[in-house]
Order: sequence, then C-alpha cells, then structure tokens
Amino acid sequence: MKPLRFSRVFPKYAQILAAFPGRVHVSVPVSRLNQQELPAIRRWFLENGARSVTFDPLSSRCAEDRGLFESLALNPKRIRCGPTVVDDLIIDADGRVMICCQDFQRIVPIGEMAAGTLREVLADPRREDVRAKLAARRHDEIATCSRCYGDLRASKKPVADAAGMMATTAP
Repeated sequence: MKPLRFSRVFPKYAQILAAFPGRVHVSVPVSRLNQQELPAIRRWFLENGARSVTFDPLSSRCAEDRGLFESLALNPKRIRCGPTVVDDLIIDADGRVMICCQDFQRIVPIGEMAAGTLREVLADPRREDVRAKLAARRHDEIATCSRCYGDLRASKKPVADAAGMMATTAP
C-alpha cells in the first residue's frame, strides 16, 4: 500500500469535519516521528469539529518488508491473534472474505461472498483451517499472520473528546 501524502490528505480533513460536525472520531497512529506533535494534533482536530481524537499504536499491516515499520515503531512486537478472530466477518469490496482487515494484499481469503450464501461462506473449509492453525499457535503457517507486528506501548496515551473528557487508548 502506498503511503498517504499529507498534501493530498490534509485538505480532505476540513471537508469531512465540515460535513459531519461533532460526529467525526479521529484515530492518529503514533510513531517516532509524530510523538512530540500529539498535543497539537489533538488540539487542531478538536478545534475544527472532531468529536474525539485517539492515539493508536502502529501496525506492520502484514507487510513483507518491515523496515519502515521498525524504523517508526516505538515498541514493536509480534501480534498473535486467537482463533476467534475468524468470527469477525471482514468482506472486501469484491466480496472476498478475509481473516483480518490488515491483509491489504488480500492474500489469505477465507471465503467468497460472490460464490455462495452467507451460511456457505461461514462454513468455508479455509475459515476452519485458519481457526485450527490459530488455536494451535501455528501463526507462521499463515502468510499474513506470520508477518503481523504491532507497536505495543507499555503506557497508555491520553485522548480527549470535544467536551474535554479524558480517557486513554488501549495499549
């Protein structure tokens, strides 16, 4: 996935915030590059109509090359989901059912909505194969899961909503 460019993305924020005043929840990934800017980022979004701002850990997004992720992450660790992750129904635009939303390359489909009913999709053998591998902690046998890393910060980052209510993000 190509990185988002500030010059293209930033002008869209004003449009979204104006179209949905007080209803936009903003998620900001935290990296080595933006840590010092977090208070200013929160302030800007709240002053411009966001309902809340959360600061979330980075994910490798199952990338083959983790070089950029490793250079930006604060505390990168392997992510190893349990078998219940396949209970989520993640359907891509073409009807392909995926293990998780981090499979941007769509390399591990576990069903096809275009090929059958929801009941058939939920009973797809690929889905049960993935469930069994995750239950047995055989993540390295699943292409995306073997490359899944996240920035698991030890401390929680503060967030604030438009009313100034303070909370914390998940670690």
